[in-house]
Amino acid sequence: MNREEEYLRNAKDAQEWADRAATEEDRRSWLKIAQGWLNLFTRWTAEQRGPKPAGSADPDA
Repeated sequence: MNREEEYLRNAKDAQEWADRAATEEDRRSWLKIAQGWLNLFTRWTAEQRGPKPAGSADPDA
């Protein structure tokens, strides 16, 4: 399993725990963990693509 797959799997697992949480506080905590994994995934994949050339259009903007 590569790093990207690991980050996404961990985010999915945290989401599933959030779905089964006994309290709203636990649910929010699990969702925060899931979001953290997604942020790591986003940063890692952006770093792997390398810097964008100056003046290039951002298709996500």
